[in-house]
Amino acid sequence: MWSEHKCPPWSVTAPHAELDRWRLRVIMLRTKMLWFVQHVLAFVTGDVLEPRWRALEKKLDKAAKDVERGTVDQLLEDHLDFLNSCMSACMLTIPKFVKHYSHLLHTCIRYAAYTSKCTRSLEQGAIAIASGDTDLTTSPMDRRWEMFMKFEINFNHTLKASSLSGTLRLT
Repeated sequence: MWSEHKCPPWSVTAPHAELDRWRLRVIMLRTKMLWFVQHVLAFVTGDVLEPRWRALEKKLDKAAKDVERGTVDQLLEDHLDFLNSCMSACMLTIPKFVKHYSHLLHTCIRYAAYTSKCTRSLEQGAIAIASGDTDLTTSPMDRRWEMFMKFEINFNHTLKASSLSGTLRLT
């Protein structure tokens, strides 16, 4: 999706104001979704998993040196503690958060698939305008506007609901 939006018709101003407004809103929503996914990934890997993994490695090194502590039971207990602390720190023990998070990620995935159709519609809209048809409401663009609005409303509503519930802080 990202590489597709770096080339025409996405990278140039559209020949019609409404078509260009639609193009920019599609790009803005893509950017917002990309920001969300990147920050969640950075939080989970950098702030949660990496420090806890280092702590687990230290415990394993210590257990390897200490014969009495280096039992399989202790290994399983340390690993379970690692998993539980990661789940808790990632807020995956909060059902409301998991529901919002899952819904946001599914929306992002569906939107990525949808934007390939948007490229064709944007090209068709540009061709229609070049041929003198300035009424975009009867073309596939009108249906694309409706579908885009559903994605935008869905993503924004879920993101806002997650933020207001206190389970997700994105600004």
